[in-house]
Amino acid sequence: MSPSTPPKFVPSVILRHVTPDGQSHFDWMIQLESGRLMTFRVNMRPDETPGRYAATRLDDHRAAYLDFEGEISGGRGRVTRMARGEVRLLELADERVVAEGWYAGTDGTGLRTTSRWTGSRVNADLWEFERTGANGD
Repeated sequence: MSPSTPPKFVPSVILRHVTPDGQSHFDWMIQLESGRLMTFRVNMRPDETPGRYAATRLDDHRAAYLDFEGEISGGRGRVTRMARGEVRLLELADERVVAEGWYAGTDGTGLRTTSRWTGSRVNADLWEFERTGANGD
C-alpha cells in the first residue's frame, strides 16, 4: 500500500458478554488482515463513551464472532451484538492502536456514529483508549 492510499475499512462489532456469574462487559472486535479479530474487553461501549477509558487486550478471536450471538461453548456465558460497523486501522503497533470508523446499533434505534479511537498500552494487557470525533475533536 502506498503512503497516499488510506487503509481499507474492515468489519467490527461490539458484543455484550454476560458471564455465568451474571456480570457483563463488552467485547470490542476489529478484523485484522489475518482474518482474526483483535479483541478488547471494556466496561463501557466504545461507540457511545466519549473521553478516556480502560480496556483489556484479549487473545484474537475467530471471525465467526462478527455474526455470532448466543451461548458460548465451555460455559463461558452468552454474547449479544450491540453494534456493528466498519473501521480502518490508521496505526497498529504493539504499543499503540489508532482506528477510525463508524458503528450503528443493531436494535434499529442506534445512530450511526463516526469516531476515532486512540489506544496506548499501559502495561501487559491493560490499555487506555480515548474516543474523539473523526477529526480529533
